[in-house]
Amino acid sequence: MKRKRRAGGSRGGQQPARPKRSAEKAAEEDPEDSASENEGSENEGSDGGSEVEVNFEFFDPCDEDYHSVRDLLKSGTWDFADPNFSEMADSVAGQGNIGTLIKTNAETEEETVCGLLSIMNLRQFGHLSWPKAIADALRSRAKRHASAEVAAKLDSLLAQKGSGKKGEVGLLLNERFVNLPPELVPPMHSALLDDIEWSCTTPDCPAEERPFYLFSDFVGVSRCTSGGRDD
Repeated sequence: MKRKRRAGGSRGGQQPARPKRSAEKAAEEDPEDSASENEGSENEGSDGGSEVEVNFEFFDPCDEDYHSVRDLLKSGTWDFADPNFSEMADSVAGQGNIGTLIKTNAETEEETVCGLLSIMNLRQFGHLSWPKAIADALRSRAKRHASAEVAAKLDSLLAQKGSGKKGEVGLLLNERFVNLPPELVPPMHSALLDDIEWSCTTPDCPAEERPFYLFSDFVGVSRCTSGGRDD
């Protein structure tokens, strides 16, 4: 489902529950701290360094973000699964009702997508190849690295089908530049919860589509290093 909602806009003509908004990387300071930091910045400038202010904005995914989303996914945590990243990016960019992209220099030639957070229902996109590739890779990793109990639980989750009231399993996609300010993460997650609630309750979402968003469980991966090797 697609919906028209830009940074600071409303959802489908209704009152916005949590408008996606500009998030400047600038902390509120008292005048004394600000003065001493400015003084420090001037000193840094004299040594050749400089301080750059960057504005980050939250946006709903849209078709025009396809290439940026594909690049983030391809260079992120899912390389071990080797899914069809083109299909996957098309699914993420086409799901405008759930998910957030963080951009800088939005709507200019220098626009950059530097982070994304979304939830995808593997069953909803089961007609494509990437959900099976993801599920197979997760099962394979669990079999190699997890206990038999955990592997069995994951296998059960991936095979789970919603009842129409609850029980859907969501795949968490969380990719961002390593130097993205951490203070942007909490509002991204808050927006994601709002997106799910909106999709489950709004009449703007087709009735036959709403059950896919009745999530009871989430599955995701995080890159970690063990013994000098990424797993």
